[in-house]
This record gives sequence, structure tokens and C-alpha cells, in this order.
Amino acid sequence: MLLYAQGLEDVDEELKENHLEILTRFYQAFESIHKYVTDLNRYDSVVSVSWLLSILLYQVNQKKIPPYDFC
Repeated sequence: MLLYAQGLEDVDEELKENHLEILTRFYQAFESIHKYVTDLNRYDSVVSVSWLLSILLYQVNQKKIPPYDFC
């Protein structure tokens, strides 16, 4: 079993040496996508809360809803 683990370590080192640049680029791409989706979800939540508050204020005060449409 120890020889098998050593073989895996050797393969891991070889993979790092030969493909580190492309692996780093893939990691950065996925990290950027994750950050974009996280930021988009956060923005969507803020917009949803803002829109909900506008509707509630309209219903309570019978005033116009601000002239923007998030739907």
C-alpha cells in the first residue's frame, strides 16, 4: 500500500510540473465565474428587497412607485 501511495505522489508531482500553468488558469477561470455568480446573486437580493420596499411604500402611502422597473 505504501508503494501505491508513493506512486500517486510521483504522479501528482509530475502533473504539477507539467501542467501547473494550465491548472492555474482553469482555477482562476472557475474562481472568477464563482465570484461573478456570487456578486450577481447578492445584487439580485438587494434589487429584490428594494423593489419589495417600493411596493410596500406604495401600498401604505398610495404614492407612485419610483420610475424604474426591475421585473
